[in-house]
Amino acid sequence: WFPLRVTGVGGVEASGSLRVYGGVELLGRVGAGQAVELTGVFAGPSRARNPGEPDWTRLGNERGSAGTVSVGGGGTVTVTGDASGGVWARLVGWRAAVRSRAMVALGMGGSGDDDGGGVGGGVVGALVLGERDASFEGVYRVFQRAGVAHVLAVSGFHLALLCGLAALAVRLTGERGRLETLAIVAVVVVLLVFVPARSPIVRAGVLALALVLGDALGRRWDRLAVLAWAGVALLVWKPSEAVSLGYLLSVGVTALLIALAERDRRDRWDLLTRGLRVGPAHRAGRWAWAALRLNTACWAASTPLIVATTGVFSPLAPIATLAVVPVAGLLLVAGWGQAVLGVLWPGGAGATRWIVDDLGAFTGAVAGWFDGLPGSSMLVVGVGWFWAAFVTAGVLGWLFWRSRRAVFVGLIAVGVAYAGAMSAVAGRVDGLRADMLEVGDGTGVLIRSGGSVVLWDGGSLQREMGDRIADAAIALGVPRIDAAFVSHPNLDHFNALPVVAERMGIRRVYVPPVMAGPIGEGGRLGGWAEVRAELEAMGVVIIGVRAGDTLGPSEGVPAAEVLWPPAELSARWAGNDGSLVVRFPIATADGPRSLLMTGDIQRAGIAGLEAAGVDPTATVIEVPHHGSAEPAAMRLVERSGASVAMQSTGPARLDDDRWDAVRAGRRWLTTARDGAVWAWIRARGGVETGGLAD
Repeated sequence: WFPLRVTGVGGVEASGSLRVYGGVELLGRVGAGQAVELTGVFAGPSRARNPGEPDWTRLGNERGSAGTVSVGGGGTVTVTGDASGGVWARLVGWRAAVRSRAMVALGMGGSGDDDGGGVGGGVVGALVLGERDASFEGVYRVFQRAGVAHVLAVSGFHLALLCGLAALAVRLTGERGRLETLAIVAVVVVLLVFVPARSPIVRAGVLALALVLGDALGRRWDRLAVLAWAGVALLVWKPSEAVSLGYLLSVGVTALLIALAERDRRDRWDLLTRGLRVGPAHRAGRWAWAALRLNTACWAASTPLIVATTGVFSPLAPIATLAVVPVAGLLLVAGWGQAVLGVLWPGGAGATRWIVDDLGAFTGAVAGWFDGLPGSSMLVVGVGWFWAAFVTAGVLGWLFWRSRRAVFVGLIAVGVAYAGAMSAVAGRVDGLRADMLEVGDGTGVLIRSGGSVVLWDGGSLQREMGDRIADAAIALGVPRIDAAFVSHPNLDHFNALPVVAERMGIRRVYVPPVMAGPIGEGGRLGGWAEVRAELEAMGVVIIGVRAGDTLGPSEGVPAAEVLWPPAELSARWAGNDGSLVVRFPIATADGPRSLLMTGDIQRAGIAGLEAAGVDPTATVIEVPHHGSAEPAAMRLVERSGASVAMQSTGPARLDDDRWDAVRAGRRWLTTARDGAVWAWIRARGGVETGGLAD
């Protein structure tokens, strides 16, 4: 894809930007600074389709982005020359050429078979150039759980190190006064030019320039006041930053550091003078203790907001930061040197690439080691912004009002107790609730009853959909998913499951018998063998179930009755007709009710159900095979007598008129139209339904 600055549409003048998506045919054809004419399929930014997703309409408006254009499948792209305003076009092209050389030197922009170095490549690209390759999301989750995610986002940490190196280089030549300030400003501007202008980078650059220029003007500007005005300017530029975790942490932690520096100025001077009179080991210990205290203060002040926003609590973050930041600092210095070498001498950069590769892998390994420690991270859900403000006030009071520390410790204790209580009941529902998430042409349904939570299918053709499923679960207040069902071995029903299992703690996966047998049997299992191997490597147990089996909370799921398939079905039933069909019953004040999940069962499987005399009666039913217009599927929905039908589908099967007679008289929920949808059979009786787009 590439970003396009638009000057006209269909012969009419226009302004703004679009993202243009295409296939490999775009490689080598379109370069930065060129003017193009294109035709393709336009899509505007959409509202959130699942809980936990951002509102892309609002973000697109703020970024001046009108949406995307796909030029694949019949679209065209024609290069017409340099863009209007030749100077700007040449600058853009020159910037792209410099970045391209730097990326190649760092192992990120070579041949098509270059994977970027795996975890190490993901760390190097994110740290040095702000680039996010295919491995970034996995790497980021490791750093996030360890409490050092800020290291991967090019922001204040990177600018502080870069500014410090620039200042040191000037000071080595003597006292140069304002030359030092000019050097710092220059390196900040260079970083903003050559690193993608994402919010964290721009935000850090604005704050750094404001503070440095405030000090350089020769007057006694109050740093907190300068920081506040810079923060206001950022909000004028992008108002949504007011509720952005990155903005609140950037401004808030910087303000905390400034305030602590002013408070502890005398203590730090005493520490320095005493340190000169003791041995190196004692001096190193004192500095390490001071660094740990500072890290702990920043961690304590920022953790409530991080927990309320992401649900991730990292108790070992202060120690992990002390271990990761020095290594990341070395990697940054080596990476910047490697990038400069690649720009100035591309032929010689290959000989030194191993340095950044090894440092990147080691940095990732250190973060991974902390992530692997027991209790290094946990999910805390059910707390909100008011709780975060309450606990943060307690932490700040403890840091700055020493005479009243007992009071503030009490406030913190109340906040911690509340978070524990909310986490203990998080995800619980009375009755039975199914949340069908919008995953395109795939299926992902969270089913909850009491304190039991199960995921029915975790599939999409896009592996990254697993993050959306996990984010949605957390947004719905679910801290953990103990088990999952995979209805049958089609990619769009299990492809995202490893990501969900890693993030949400899934330990059991129930499958039809043909999927539980030895790998290699069946012949029609598609990519299941690979995904199953990933799951088993995480310690997930694969369990085959068949018609007649019953499950319950002791197996990590709500009460469930398996209706199909029978054990004797051969491997040829590994497709749609061998799909699991499971009924989830619930007793209510109005009598027994149930949810019937059908997977992709079609003609032969439904005929088998009917021949076996299975009663498909249900209150809520999953429309078989995403709503494929199969007469047997229509017959099953009608025979169920369900008052609510839930259809997980992309646009292709939306509002197919062949279902009109079956839809009549039912509440029909469709993810392609309604986004994530839900049906809730309440314990007191009645069924409530809704969709995110309502």
